[in-house]
Amino acid sequence: MDQVYPLFAAKESGRYEIHVTDANGFTTYRNFDLLPDVASKINPIMSTSLVETGENISTHLVTILDQYDNPANGEIYTLEMSLIGGGLVFDTNGETTVSYNIVDGYKAFRLRSTDVASNNTLRFTLKNI
Repeated sequence: MDQVYPLFAAKESGRYEIHVTDANGFTTYRNFDLLPDVASKINPIMSTSLVETGENISTHLVTILDQYDNPANGEIYTLEMSLIGGGLVFDTNGETTVSYNIVDGYKAFRLRSTDVASNNTLRFTLKNI
């Protein structure tokens, strides 16, 4: 073997293929899947930081990540979100709290502005089922 790579160095989840060629030129290969680790952080991606009053809708994304920044998919997580401030509600239910079961590591959500102009805070709580 010319090069040896330790498997513990792999940090990106996905499908890997290993090819091994012996001194006689015979090659064999194996596939293995590296699954993401358990969720350890939340990465909200807000499309805007300013929303006008009067029923305006904005779409945002939250990604659940493992310790290596891979989307934490394959497990069921409950993501609870709550809004504090009175100027926004979730478009799905018109309320200031919403809960989603997430399997694929991310969730898009929409916020709708109210007629109240205020600063708002979005709080996330992640639970593993």
